Parts: sequence; C-alpha cells; structure tokens
Amino acid sequence: MTADALFEMEAAPSGAAPSADAYSTWVAEVLPAFERAARSGEVFMFADVAKREQLPDPPNPRSHWGRLARRLADTGLIERAGFGQTPRPSGKDSAVRTWRGVPDRHLGAAA
Repeated sequence: MTADALFEMEAAPSGAAPSADAYSTWVAEVLPAFERAARSGEVFMFADVAKREQLPDPPNPRSHWGRLARRLADTGLIERAGFGQTPRPSGKDSAVRTWRGVPDRHLGAAA
C-alpha cells in the first residue's frame, strides 16, 4: 500500500489547516514500518513499532496515531488483536489496542 492509496480513502476536510500536508508527509515516512509490522505476523502496539523503528511523532500525536491505525484497519492491512498496557511513560499504564496483520491481505499485496 502506498501513502497515496491511503489518502484516497479520506478527503481533506474543507478549509483544512496546513498540517494536512505535514500529516501526509508523516504517513509516507512511517507507513513502511507498519507494513513490515503487519507482515511479521506478530501482535503489536503502535507505540512499540514507533520506538523500535525510531519513528517521528506525527504533527498531532493525540489524534494522528489513532487516525493512522483506523485507516490501516479500514484498508484491511491490520486487524484488532486485543489490548495491552502502553509502554509510553505518558500513558500511565493505560490500556491500548493491539494489532496484527491480516494474512490474506499480505498475499494479495505480494503478487
């Protein structure tokens, strides 16, 4: 999947702030790491992938991580796997969603 394909799913809201370009740039940078995580077959948390891959934070960390997760799930690349305890110090032991790649999706992407 390309960042362009991901963005075709969502139209920019009218009067979108300049951060729309920053968000698009960020997604293009981090998307390959989440594609690798999905292909790995492992259950993962976005925070773990971000730390392992040394990914930059998005322009708006409070909403953009979740927005990316939702879009990757909507495209069928990942699916919900359960919950885990966030490794982020700022999370104060909060429960967060865990994800796994969708095997059938990877077979189609490889072809």
